[in-house]
Amino acid sequence: MQNTGADGSIFRSFFDNHFLKPWLGEVDERDHYIKTNSLTYSHEFLEGPVGDPGKELEDMRGPYGDFFVIDDEGTFYIAINIRRLRHEVVYERLPDGTQHSIRIGGSLDVRLLELADEHTANWTTIGTIAIDPEHREGFWEATVSNRTFRAVSMIGLFDPQTENVFKHASTHPDLKGKPLPMLYKWLTPIQTHSQAIL
Repeated sequence: MQNTGADGSIFRSFFDNHFLKPWLGEVDERDHYIKTNSLTYSHEFLEGPVGDPGKELEDMRGPYGDFFVIDDEGTFYIAINIRRLRHEVVYERLPDGTQHSIRIGGSLDVRLLELADEHTANWTTIGTIAIDPEHREGFWEATVSNRTFRAVSMIGLFDPQTENVFKHASTHPDLKGKPLPMLYKWLTPIQTHSQAIL
């Protein structure tokens, strides 16, 4: 089939009816507004606990996992995939040969952070990921109703047995000095979030 460029061509009719309209929706001729049929989605990598960036520790290189979100009005689908998550993560090696590490157990709680205002930070637990003890992998998915993903400031995976030694450097009073999740992703800009460790 050849595109002749004519509005009434077979190619144009096929393209409009089998691609544009199913994907983008009908065109409102009065204001030339196209209503989108497709839902927005995002795919992001999770960040791991990070020590002094100058130490260049191979143990801390990721990504340890990623997540996929399909966002709808008032509900969203989220899937999180964990891989190669070490049971013991070294974050500092000392000159005498000793090292400090974080031990990560067999499950991680999935929590969403909403910063309601400059004084309130709300964590909500929405699920738990089981980590395979041999391969250190895990997968979890859920549809979250009566929530909007646009209100989420951070996705955090917390070990219910171990507190992260790294702390928030955020200026937000409910976060500053509190433990970071073991794995996380900031979704909204917040002061010093890219350096959110002490």
